[in-house]
Amino acid sequence: MPKWQLILNKMSKPVRKNGLDRPFDPLQVSGWILMSSNLVIVGIILIPTFEQSLQIVLSLLFYSTQLITMVLAATLTAGNPTDPISISDKAAIKKGNFFDKSISKTVCTICCCSVSPNSKHCGSCNRCVDGFDHHCKWLNNCIGNQNYKKFILLLVCIDINMPILVGFGIKSLCTYFNDTEIYKERLSDLFGCSNEALFLFFTFTTISEALLVITYDSYLIGYHAWLKWKGITTYQHILIKKAKHDKKIHSDAALRNSIKMSCLIPSTIGDKELSVFSENGETQHNRPLELPITGSIIYTFIKEPDREDAENHAV
Repeated sequence: MPKWQLILNKMSKPVRKNGLDRPFDPLQVSGWILMSSNLVIVGIILIPTFEQSLQIVLSLLFYSTQLITMVLAATLTAGNPTDPISISDKAAIKKGNFFDKSISKTVCTICCCSVSPNSKHCGSCNRCVDGFDHHCKWLNNCIGNQNYKKFILLLVCIDINMPILVGFGIKSLCTYFNDTEIYKERLSDLFGCSNEALFLFFTFTTISEALLVITYDSYLIGYHAWLKWKGITTYQHILIKKAKHDKKIHSDAALRNSIKMSCLIPSTIGDKELSVFSENGETQHNRPLELPITGSIIYTFIKEPDREDAENHAV
């Protein structure tokens, strides 16, 4: 697709102000469901199986970290990280006022307005973001200079909250395996039944889900720490990787072309005849040869026999 057509397609898309604008991303909806289910499972299934003295302390520990996580996630989702210079320029154009272009000489060819020098146009949101790092599908919003610190804080809070959830699950399982009767009795007092199979299923599922989240979240924290050490953003890292990949493809293509051209050799060179011996020992003479990149073909120069040697041999 031509570049001008791509630009027209982006210009025709609606501008997303924040992550609450529709359509919602499937990962965003999945995140909401996971957080809600964790709240329900901890409150209904895990904590009631603990001793009475531990229930209040552990509830405060989990729900306080979960509340901070949810507030940060909601703030990042509802926030508007759009480049403030582009907002001012568009507002001035809409009202018919003059906008001082000397503030920034950088212009977005898609937005057709002034932007910060380090802004980047997000194709998903169709807007420019100052210090663009990446578009987070879990939040359905862009991460840039205005909300990057909150994003890192959110990752840290998740890495605190999820291990607590895993600890709750393991504690509940220990109660079951150490004293099954007490476990059943507590379930019976709460729900009027002692069918532990269903509760154990939810416990194992919650632990597995939390471990996956911890693994992925820890990777993100380590990755962004590495980016900070390198002094680059996620988007810049992607561009560097793409440039290296394209360079490798071009160099490989050039190497293949070079090998192909160098393998087209004449059947004779000067007074020497080029004989080619294939792998089965047969000799092939007097034809242009295109050597493959792989395979073993042996070629040698055979000196033409002197006329005197031939005559002596004939005698």
